Amino acid sequence: MNTLKRDMLAQKLLVGIPDKKYIPNVIKLIKDYHIGGIILYKNNYNSINEMVDLINRLKEANRGYDIPLTIAIDQEGGRVNRLPKELLNIKSSYRQCRSGKTIVKKAARITSEVLSSLGINMDFAPVLDLRKQRDDNAFIGNRAFSPIAKKVIECGEIWCDELSRNNVIPVIKHYPGHGSLNVDSHLFLPVINEFKEDKDDLVPFKYFIKEETPAMMVAHILIRGKTGLKPATLSKPFISEYIRKGKKYNGLIVTDELGMKAVRIFYGKINSVKLAYEATNDIICIKYHPNYVEKSLKMLLKDNKISEKELENSFNKIIKYKKQYKFNDKEVSNKIDISKTNKMIEEINNYEEL
Repeated sequence: MNTLKRDMLAQKLLVGIPDKKYIPNVIKLIKDYHIGGIILYKNNYNSINEMVDLINRLKEANRGYDIPLTIAIDQEGGRVNRLPKELLNIKSSYRQCRSGKTIVKKAARITSEVLSSLGINMDFAPVLDLRKQRDDNAFIGNRAFSPIAKKVIECGEIWCDELSRNNVIPVIKHYPGHGSLNVDSHLFLPVINEFKEDKDDLVPFKYFIKEETPAMMVAHILIRGKTGLKPATLSKPFISEYIRKGKKYNGLIVTDELGMKAVRIFYGKINSVKLAYEATNDIICIKYHPNYVEKSLKMLLKDNKISEKELENSFNKIIKYKKQYKFNDKEVSNKIDISKTNKMIEEINNYEEL
């Protein structure tokens, strides 16, 4: 077995823990396969102490390896909150934006400081989709900062700056924009029938496709005339040709989670991983299932559609950002002052909205 190639393939995987009972299995994956990182979900722990204990167990499992672990989370505030209930939930991005840039900055700063202190080094935020539906609970809804692109850019930039300042990689999402599509890709495959460069949904992403943006999450959206018969996440013409070469984006390209029904049913659980690698994504997000990673890596080692050069470039880019954001596997401790933090969150949540 080509161990170097397997390690490069494994570094591109972020594996979510769907249930506490699988924690020992995921720890074994870290030890045996040196996977790139873990995605944390709220059901993985009941308290901050339990969360810290889990993160330390994950880091300890990787401590004999020379590439530190990515500990990722989906922390936006509002409906998308993965932190333990001891911490108050910060209000939605839409409500933050309505309170003004000062409040957006405070929300981003508290979030980034909490994540950093817990040893989390990647956040799937900010959301740069435009709010096109009035319904707060639409797939994007109040997860978006605003229906106005300029405001989304202002708020998104604040979040990226604050996360980066605390050595947490911000992952802008969901390119090329879910805002106009009230279709939940967890359940169905959204389709963009007309893809125009001057479309307002693309304006925030156009601003952020630059060297300073370390990571971008691509959405499970089929785009007629751009992605072929696959969603953007699995389309090499879209990832490699359109984003990398056409837009000259050199940051990390991250898939949305491949277990979503829209992808899993149409393209198959393991086949979608194969397609994501062939499309040249840098980071592939999946949820743990027994033998899923093992079978995927075995299949990928034989896949001659994966370019060795592109794999090496992707691997080197991951290492570059792990160094730049000072990733490490050092033990963390619970230093969060819950009372003080909750007081600050209360002030944010109660601030007047326009």
